[in-house]
Amino acid sequence: MDPISITTSCLALISAVTGGARCITEFVVNCRDARRDLAAVSRELSELEMTLHILKNDTDGNKRNQLPEKLCKPICDIMQNCLGVLSELQVLLKRYDGQGLDRAARWAISGKKDAEKIRASLEAHKGALSLVVEATTLEYTMKMAEQLAKQDEILKQIAWLRGVVSQRQPNGRIDAGSSSGDRHESPTVAPSVMDEYLDSVTDYAESIYEGSISEDVADGMQRLSLSVNTVDSGALDREGLVLPPLAPDEGIDSMTIVIGNTHRVITPPDPLRPHNKHLWSFFVRTSGEEIIKEIWVDLHPTFQPPAFRLKTPPFEVTRVGWGEFIIDIIITLKNGYLWHDSKRSLALEWDLVFDGHGSSTSHECGVSVENPASRSG
Repeated sequence: MDPISITTSCLALISAVTGGARCITEFVVNCRDARRDLAAVSRELSELEMTLHILKNDTDGNKRNQLPEKLCKPICDIMQNCLGVLSELQVLLKRYDGQGLDRAARWAISGKKDAEKIRASLEAHKGALSLVVEATTLEYTMKMAEQLAKQDEILKQIAWLRGVVSQRQPNGRIDAGSSSGDRHESPTVAPSVMDEYLDSVTDYAESIYEGSISEDVADGMQRLSLSVNTVDSGALDREGLVLPPLAPDEGIDSMTIVIGNTHRVITPPDPLRPHNKHLWSFFVRTSGEEIIKEIWVDLHPTFQPPAFRLKTPPFEVTRVGWGEFIIDIIITLKNGYLWHDSKRSLALEWDLVFDGHGSSTSHECGVSVENPASRSG
C-alpha cells in the first residue's frame, strides 16, 4: 500500500477530529452539565490530532521513515475504525441535542456513560497510532542501549494496550489472561482490527533489532533501568493509555493489570559467567496507579537482593540471568481501597519467558472503597 494512502487517511481523520471538536463546543454551550465529561473527550481529540499530524509528516514522501507494506494497511484500518468512533460521537450529541429541562437529567443517567466509552475508545486509538510514531524513530536513536530500551518500552506499551482492549472487549480475539471483577466494555473498540494492527506493530518494532546483543550493551540497558525515566520520559505517552482514576464516590470499580517481561540474548556471554546470557526486564503496568502503595517483587534467591519494593512507577526491574523462574508479586493498595476479596494486598505471579522478545498477560481485578467503620485501629 502506498504511503500516500496513509497521508490521505490522516487528512480525512484530522478533518473529522476538527469537526468533532467543533460539535462538542456547540453542544456544551447549550448543555453545560456535560462540560466536564466532554472536556475529557476534547482532550483525547486534541492529542489524537497532534499524533495524526506527526504520522502524516513522517509518511508524506519521507523516504527515511518508509513503513513496511504489511503495516500500512493496519494503520489505515485503525484510522478508518477511528472515523467510526467519531461518527458515534456525532450520534451521541444529536441524541441529547435540543431544548428541554430534562436533558441534564438524561445526560447524567446515560449520556456521560456513553461519552466515557467514546473517550476510552479514542484513547486506545490515539495510543495505538502513537506506537507507530515511536517505532519509526528507533533506527535513529544515538546510543544502542537507549535505542533498545526504547524498543522495549514500545513492546511494553503494546502489551499494555492489548490488555486494555482485551478487558474492555472480552469477546475479542485477544487473550485476556486470568481475570476477575467487572469488565469495562466499549462497543467502539474493534478487537479484530486492533489485534491485527498490534501484531503488525510488534513485528515492525522487533524487526529493527532481531539479533543478540553484546555484554556492554546489556550493561548499559541495566544502568538505564536504574533511572526512573529510562530513555525519554516524554517519548511515549503512557498516561494516555491509562484508565481513568478510580473515583471514591463510585464505590466499586476495577483495575487493569498487565504483567510480563521483555527478553534479549547476550552474545558472547560473560566468560566469568557463561550461563548468564539472558537480559530480561519484568514489568507491571496498571490503571489506577495513584492508589497503589507499593509492589513487592520476589525474584529467584540467586539474585541480590532477591526481593524488594517498588513504590513509584514505572514498576519494572531489569536483570541478567541464566534461566526461567516464577516471579511472585504482591500489589498493595493505599489506605481506603480494597481488592475484590476485601484484602488490601493482591498476590500474582509471572513465569519468565525467554522465547523471542518475551510475553505478557493481563488481569482485571475488582477494587472497592473501604468502609471507614471496618478499619482496625
